[in-house]
Amino acid sequence: MKFIRFIVWVILTLILVVVVDQLMIKRQVTTPVLKQTQAFYRDFRLRLLTLVRSDDLDDRIGQTIETQKNSSDEGTPVRYLYVDAAGVLHFADSLNEVPPAYRQSAQQLAQ
Repeated sequence: MKFIRFIVWVILTLILVVVVDQLMIKRQVTTPVLKQTQAFYRDFRLRLLTLVRSDDLDDRIGQTIETQKNSSDEGTPVRYLYVDAAGVLHFADSLNEVPPAYRQSAQQLAQ
């Protein structure tokens, strides 16, 4: 009897987890705290699912190594700081990443 009760609780728990998962993925919320929680959960779930797919993991590792080699050959990268119309600070790894409207006011960060 205890074993059957245990199995029932495990099944109910799994059902609850699946329901919460689907609510967090498909339902649109308007409360700011729930919106942030939902955005975190979606990002976290996406990262977990991409970790499972390891078929292109070697390619990504190789690309990362090549990127690091190329950036170290060129010296230290130049970064830029700019402020948008709302007064929010933004950082960019190159001047091309700065929106055209803010390129003249973008400042190069000191190394």
